[in-house]
Amino acid sequence: MRRAPIGFFILLWFVVHSGLISFGQNKTACELLSKGDAEAVLGATLQPLKPLAPFRSELADKDFQNGKMGEGCSYNNVQPGVRNQQNVVSFILEVRYWATPDLNAVPEMRKHVDERTYDDPVDIPGLGDAAFSFGDPNNMSLIVFHGGTMAFLIGPSTIGLEKEKVLALRVLAGLGKTNVAYRASSSSLPKPELNKPGLGASALDKVKHDLTAKAEAGDAKAELVLGQLYQFGFMGTDAAKPDYAAAAYWYQEAANRGSAQAAYQLAVIYRDGRGVAANAPLALEFFLKAANAGYVPAMVPLSYAYGTSDSPVRLQRATYWAHKAADAGDPKGWLILGYAYYRGWLILDPDPTSGYRQAMINYKKAAAGGDCLAMLNIGGLYFNGEGVAQSRTQAQTWFAKAESCQGANLDWIRERAAKYRQRAAAGDLPVPAATANSGPGRAGLSDGQKLVAGLAAMIVVAAALDLLNNSSGKSSGTDPAVDMNTLSGQSSVSSPVPWTPPFNPFDGHGILGQPCWPKGQAWCQ
Repeated sequence: MRRAPIGFFILLWFVVHSGLISFGQNKTACELLSKGDAEAVLGATLQPLKPLAPFRSELADKDFQNGKMGEGCSYNNVQPGVRNQQNVVSFILEVRYWATPDLNAVPEMRKHVDERTYDDPVDIPGLGDAAFSFGDPNNMSLIVFHGGTMAFLIGPSTIGLEKEKVLALRVLAGLGKTNVAYRASSSSLPKPELNKPGLGASALDKVKHDLTAKAEAGDAKAELVLGQLYQFGFMGTDAAKPDYAAAAYWYQEAANRGSAQAAYQLAVIYRDGRGVAANAPLALEFFLKAANAGYVPAMVPLSYAYGTSDSPVRLQRATYWAHKAADAGDPKGWLILGYAYYRGWLILDPDPTSGYRQAMINYKKAAAGGDCLAMLNIGGLYFNGEGVAQSRTQAQTWFAKAESCQGANLDWIRERAAKYRQRAAAGDLPVPAATANSGPGRAGLSDGQKLVAGLAAMIVVAAALDLLNNSSGKSSGTDPAVDMNTLSGQSSVSSPVPWTPPFNPFDGHGILGQPCWPKGQAWCQ
């Protein structure tokens, strides 16, 4: 993916901590890496080192003028007056210090990379206390964290990531070894209290107690299953009664140990504010963690999360993950792409009909995968005559498909589909138009969802018992952790159906079933 201007986000993160800088007590950037050490690594003769105030020479934006002289250093072999110089070597080293340890520095920095560039951070194990790289292969940057109170950045550069790593080792050799455990995420939830089961304790309480012992020993699978047990293992008269706060804690622990499914389920809890305060940035962080690990159910919710964020690259990231989801077999990915084309976000052609035609192509791919909203939107395009010849027959056919669609578990989908199928049959079609309007709606939990929730409760309890009885920790052939997305073809914790401006046949505005983004639109409430 292309990368936005480098300094735009790096200094923002550093400046947030500027009140903690104890710069006078620490080495300048040029002192961290001598000219001789850099030359030995690069095999080139460099010009005299040049102290910099970070990014001051690169960016004109006054908001990024707060760096101190000496916190940056320029290394290069550029010969003044020489045209077309061969084998140019150039990189920048920058450093920041804090008076007190900041154990959230790594997830915060990753968040800024994600929000301000088109890059995906890649962890570099074994370098400092934590490190990651980002950028294009020919213009890479490397950031290394040390001791909780320092971070240094090498790049952007022309020297490549491998040489940046060697330079970083030279810097670290002069700093001394530390072993600070930075937090894996920005989430910090309290551990639920669990008393030892007494004589009257239920079998479920005993299972939780025994499984907690395995989870506390660092077993990520036990942490995931314990989270599911808290979320789905309480049976009421007609539906599961979850303890979301306790589930969130154990999902957090499992996610920090690399469980993509736990990261996804924690993201859903943060997004919906169940048992914890709703937190869109944390939801996005954990959806991203799950999606980056290849967990397909997280990709569409991640696309929605980007679309409703304030990131300047939200559209690019939202459509990127919609593509990834679609390619992985999730029809809602095609639905989102169809909507993006419908809104004109993915086309340069000023003629809106080209966007409508691409929307139809993507909606039909989603509909072929069984997506009910896509069927509704196809009917809407025919109903409005957008990108296709207006057709009462086609509109009626597609509205009928949406009305009878098995995945249409929300009453408003069926009601709207029936309403506009009847209008299409009567020939009550609008004058073709091309803009979108407003008005979301909601529906309660269906009987089918309640049934799925109850089934989930029984399955997670069984999974917990399976894990406890398998003392070796090895699977007997099936993973005891339950993927809730496999239950009856839909999940009780899956992304909610996207809401949209309602279909208004009287003014030709809107298409029912669109995800509600970007944030800030008058109709996106």
